[in-house]
Amino acid sequence: MSNQKITFSDGILELGFFNGMVHFSIGHVLPAKEGEETPRGVVTERYAMQPKALLQSMQQMERMAKRLVERGVFLQPEENNSDSVDTDEAMQIAADD
Repeated sequence: MSNQKITFSDGILELGFFNGMVHFSIGHVLPAKEGEETPRGVVTERYAMQPKALLQSMQQMERMAKRLVERGVFLQPEENNSDSVDTDEAMQIAADD
């Protein structure tokens, strides 16, 4: 377990399909530079997986999202006035799985 790598990111920045594999990059979104309107993404890692693995991953994420909604970590869209999420609770839920 101590050799496990943990990466924090703001989400998927790039997504594509090439050579029979799903490719995606994760990274951080930085504030826009002075005089620019659009924030910029900085890719920190790139991944490639088989389409079947992507579907399995999506199913796992969907189950986790439902659990987070049930526990009140994610609010219903009309109630959500903030992008903040209780990451400590989310990490504990993930650890419980």
